[in-house]
Amino acid sequence: METVINLVTMAIEACTGFLKQKKGNVGLIYEIVALFDSLRKMGLTNDNLDTLSPTIDSLYTKMDKKNPEKLRQWFTSLRDKPVGAGYYIEGQKVVNIRNTTQTGDDAGIDDLIYILEDGSEKRVSVHCGDVQRDGTIKKCVSNPTSKRFGTTLSMCKQFDQIAANAKAPYIDEMTARFPDPSKWKDIPRGSPMRKTIASDNACSKVAKLTIDNFLTLQQNKQEQCIKDIMRITSGKPPCHYSIIISEDLNNIRLFKISSVKIDTSKITLRASGIFIEFVGSDDKVIGKTQVKFNCGVWHEDKNGKWKSSSIHTSWDSVCNLTDLFVMEEVK
Repeated sequence: METVINLVTMAIEACTGFLKQKKGNVGLIYEIVALFDSLRKMGLTNDNLDTLSPTIDSLYTKMDKKNPEKLRQWFTSLRDKPVGAGYYIEGQKVVNIRNTTQTGDDAGIDDLIYILEDGSEKRVSVHCGDVQRDGTIKKCVSNPTSKRFGTTLSMCKQFDQIAANAKAPYIDEMTARFPDPSKWKDIPRGSPMRKTIASDNACSKVAKLTIDNFLTLQQNKQEQCIKDIMRITSGKPPCHYSIIISEDLNNIRLFKISSVKIDTSKITLRASGIFIEFVGSDDKVIGKTQVKFNCGVWHEDKNGKWKSSSIHTSWDSVCNLTDLFVMEEVK
């Protein structure tokens, strides 16, 4: 009976971290699935799920438009999975799971922390994706500002002007495509219909200026920036494990990340359109940072006010984890 109570309490405490996140976080659904899949292996029963119904219902309110129903279907399928008698990592039983957003002390790319019976903690990163045919695993490792590439305050002001200059041509392009501006916010994120020449031109200029400045930095400073973006600290990976979940939630795979295998001193950066590419010693692109506007060149906020957004404070850095780290799937 004590184990049952602990698992329910564990789930509630972990979910408080999820409930603190902003509505519409696209990665949240995968973190929730990883947590409850792990709890099921630890012994969470269907009766426990019944007890947790109010908490689970609260999680649906944090989803974006299509995800509540997808998550409901997954929780229904979870009830058909066998209840585990214990979840073991590295020969030790997982006795607790903490959500890294429960406190402000846990920072990095990890989303969950497994606490083992000896008291050690294993940081676990969770993301949506699939292992490619060649074994490559990609993940967004950072959402950097331009300053993490060494840009100065004066450069940021220059970027702001580039963004301001993009406003008029952006509005012209979007109005020609969608005469009613109130409909722009309904265009799905990532849709080709959101893509404009004005935005791409502005982002490409910022990418080139960022790299032109980056290449003037001392070699050790360049390497520090690269390590920072890739979350490599003291020669160690940013987490111990990575859980990769397919978009349909039906495939969940666990990988152990044991060490850093890339020589960061051999990595170079170059601008390529709206991207900043990380290039290995063999001229292979091992990661990209997308230069982008935070919320678009010109957009309507939730209060109906039209405004611009920053072009240098919220970029996406996606790397090939398998090029950076030694990884092995845990069956």
